Amino acid sequence: MERLISSLEPDLVRMCNAHLEACRQAGIALVVYCTRRSEKEQALEYVKGRQFSELPKSVSNLIADEIRLWEASGARSGPGSVVTHCHGPECPHVLGIAYDCVPVCEGKAIWKDETLWEKLGALGESVGLEWGGRWPHFPDRPHFQRKRN
Repeated sequence: MERLISSLEPDLVRMCNAHLEACRQAGIALVVYCTRRSEKEQALEYVKGRQFSELPKSVSNLIADEIRLWEASGARSGPGSVVTHCHGPECPHVLGIAYDCVPVCEGKAIWKDETLWEKLGALGESVGLEWGGRWPHFPDRPHFQRKRN
């Protein structure tokens, strides 16, 4: 999983840097922790919280070795909770048109401050980004991406 902003598509690099600067000017320290993912890395995110028997073949084929290891330890689903609904080559992270970030204070990630997240999201939108925190069916506050046409 890539963390370098420079791994993103050039237009998103510009928007991400503008977002970081807008946050800095607003007194918000922001860490970008995920940019581009390979298809396999995206599949490993997709499997989280899902039954192995219900995965699309394209996902289970990509991560067959990992699934065998989990099953050998008695697991029937991926670890943790569902974190994404996207898999395959057209996912924004795979295409390099999305990043995940978190505000930090004194070196600690701030995950539960609703007011801070709203401000962070609005600042991202002000530089032309789509914010996953506005998605009605599966809000994803850390996620920012190029707007869909």
